[in-house]
Amino acid sequence: KQKNKGPTGIYFLLGFKEDSEGETEGSSVDSVTVREEGAESVSKPLVYIGQTDHILDRLRNQKTEKNWWEDAILVTAASDRLNRMHVQYLEARLCHEAKQVNNVDVFSADVSFAENKQTPTIPNISKADKVDLEEFLKNLFLVLSMVTWPILGVDMFDHRRRTSQPNIDDSAGSKYQKFVMESNRLGWKATAVETDTGFVVEAESLVRREWKGKEVTGTREARVLRETLKDRDLLVLNDDGKSLELKQNQSFRTPSAAAKFVAGRNANGRDEWRVAENGKTYAEWEAEHLGSKKATQE
Repeated sequence: KQKNKGPTGIYFLLGFKEDSEGETEGSSVDSVTVREEGAESVSKPLVYIGQTDHILDRLRNQKTEKNWWEDAILVTAASDRLNRMHVQYLEARLCHEAKQVNNVDVFSADVSFAENKQTPTIPNISKADKVDLEEFLKNLFLVLSMVTWPILGVDMFDHRRRTSQPNIDDSAGSKYQKFVMESNRLGWKATAVETDTGFVVEAESLVRREWKGKEVTGTREARVLRETLKDRDLLVLNDDGKSLELKQNQSFRTPSAAAKFVAGRNANGRDEWRVAENGKTYAEWEAEHLGSKKATQE
């Protein structure tokens, strides 16, 4: 009797790639070094997307064959409804979408790390299967964006961050509340707005030049994002040499996530972001805002 090795599905291996001066473009992915606790260098998010008929057995093998990854995400369907053609389609589509968003380095079994500008070929499937799988993907993208954020510090499939950075202009001033966070001693000042899609740090904000303090829960995401934006020349040294300037509007899930990014350390955004007009903390503004909204509804 054949041993049950697990259902058909797709999987993601998640880790970090050290940016080192000695690394070359043709480096093997298996030589990627995972950043150790307390190390000075900051790693770049790296994701492997794969598919298999026996997902649990494949995951055990990957732990031996690829030693760089730290976390894994397994995706299957109820009653093992996915077949081999389905998961090949999903793998190709996921690789394509992740590369389009370009928040992480991504590769698969058909695409080596050195050639990660390519994507697996999308197989031919029936129109009915395509409709079902695209609906499956629509739901999966939402789940994966939430899951990968705390692990990698970025959203693998968040198109809003890539192609539709929140366009905050003067005409929106009456709609969005503006907040300020600054350090006169270190020479940086950032502005942000609370929008319907997140807490947005505005372009031209100045943030702390260097990261400070030990890494604790919730700070790795901010460190990784800072380094990723530096690599893309979206976070650059300011003319005075004291701070870094943000070149695009950057959306965050919470004020505290934005505060960590700006301050370059662990920070409570509810206390450190202040209303631009009156200096009240975000927490004070939120309490008044929610109270006013409730009274209006009543």
